[in-house]
Amino acid sequence: DTNNSTWHKTRLPIPEAIYSLGTAKNAEYATTKYRYTYSSMTTPKQTVEYDFISNKTAILKETPVPHYDRERVEATASDGTTIPMSVIYRKDKKKAEGQPQALHLYGYGSYEASFGASFLILSRRKYEAAKYLTKMTTFTDFIACAEHLVATKVTSPSHMTCEGVSAGGLLIGAVLNMRPDLFTAWAEWGNPNELKYFTYMLQYSPFHLCVQVAKLRDLKTDNNQVLFKIDLDGGHCAHLNVNDRYHFLKEKTVNLSFLLDQLKCLEK
Repeated sequence: DTNNSTWHKTRLPIPEAIYSLGTAKNAEYATTKYRYTYSSMTTPKQTVEYDFISNKTAILKETPVPHYDRERVEATASDGTTIPMSVIYRKDKKKAEGQPQALHLYGYGSYEASFGASFLILSRRKYEAAKYLTKMTTFTDFIACAEHLVATKVTSPSHMTCEGVSAGGLLIGAVLNMRPDLFTAWAEWGNPNELKYFTYMLQYSPFHLCVQVAKLRDLKTDNNQVLFKIDLDGGHCAHLNVNDRYHFLKEKTVNLSFLLDQLKCLEK
């Protein structure tokens, strides 16, 4: 209230459980309206105006993307902690409840980073609980999420793939060595110079287990593919190729094609 300089809190009306908010510019200084940006995993960025007098909102700008919906799902970690997950799907492709369907599980799990549409309240606590000699918690949490999705029949091991990039590559490499039965395909740890950290890290290091690929190919008795792909011309940001501006899209196309083929989603 600009007349008597009193303040009060107002909660913005948010239509979704999973979202991200930001401030937007308003050229009018003396106004009863507040502008902000809104987006979620299924709602592209909107510019919204909230009227403090009428308590109503108006969308000033948006780019509609129909057919998609999202849900917040929670799994329980081995230590009892609740792990939130965001599930995105096409409305017209979602199967009836209890019928497993194709699902791609993405994770990162390092440096207190949170991915998704909003800040994660568990971030700092989970970060401190999953580093150094408790780093395994990162992997068991991801496994708990996958197990929950299978137990609730959202998907099944034969319908589920997983992915992680950068530090998330360590996550996926470790998880697949610990629980290869959970997936059908898959595309800040301590000082290794100190023996106690090195010994512990060796248990989940995907690099040191790469030598097993050739042995698996020689000894396996099924028809499953054992693939191992290395980009020798890349680095940490291998998708940024100065000689080919479309390199990232080409790599992503190959990866997605492989996953869709393994999930039998491609039309013959």
